Amino acid sequence: LEFFTGIFKASFSNPITMLNYLLWGTVGPFRIIFLFVNIIFFIPLFREVYVQRKELKAELLILLIILFIPWGIYWPSEVTFLNFRFIPFVFALILLKVNIRSKMYSLILATLIFTQMSYAFYKFNIQAKNIVKIIETIPKNKVLGSLMYQDDTPVLAKIVRSTHFLPMYHTILNNGANTQFWADYTSHLPISYNKGRSPIAPADWHPWTFTEEHLKGADYYLVQSPFENQSTTGKQKKVREIISLIETQYSKTACYENWCLFKNNQ
Repeated sequence: LEFFTGIFKASFSNPITMLNYLLWGTVGPFRIIFLFVNIIFFIPLFREVYVQRKELKAELLILLIILFIPWGIYWPSEVTFLNFRFIPFVFALILLKVNIRSKMYSLILATLIFTQMSYAFYKFNIQAKNIVKIIETIPKNKVLGSLMYQDDTPVLAKIVRSTHFLPMYHTILNNGANTQFWADYTSHLPISYNKGRSPIAPADWHPWTFTEEHLKGADYYLVQSPFENQSTTGKQKKVREIISLIETQYSKTACYENWCLFKNNQ
């Protein structure tokens, strides 16, 4: 295992993450209430598959193997979510061999999940549309910094972090520089900043490390604060402290729900 990991620079999912992937592959990446409903509809399908397990030995063995393959490899090129990508493939193989009743249960569950995903995309689209409107107000030649403290959306599980990269629309729509740009994120990426041109910013996935030094790194900052009913008091207090620090040099120009855009006054 160490030999394989060393050559391919492989990383593996921990058991909790792997359980999440199995859950998403069977009943969808949703919040608790949606998962509960889907699990109820999944139980008859699981019972049917269990009864037919002797005819599905090869497929179940493949599923077991997938639990132990890497999450990602970084040589010769970066490929991630390997284990997660294979789970639906195995489920498809299983459905090819099960009886017609199992396929009917599967169709009902798939229809339910499709409906829920459509609703999730609808809610995300409303949220994203208003954020993009704010981003479009930023001039093209300005650098946008982003601090995502609550990067989820209704319906989908929090770990999906579906709104995290909305600030990249400054690059997509305005051709502007963004601190989320993954230059040199891994060694094989062909694009990087010129020497001395990289914006001063906290690591993308660690906005809590924001300090006064980072105030120099952007012309605008887009901040997504945590909802008060979805975070601890300590988390809210820390974000308020960071926003107070930003407001020493930036002024608030626009807000939508828990998103706010700040412009550098200097």
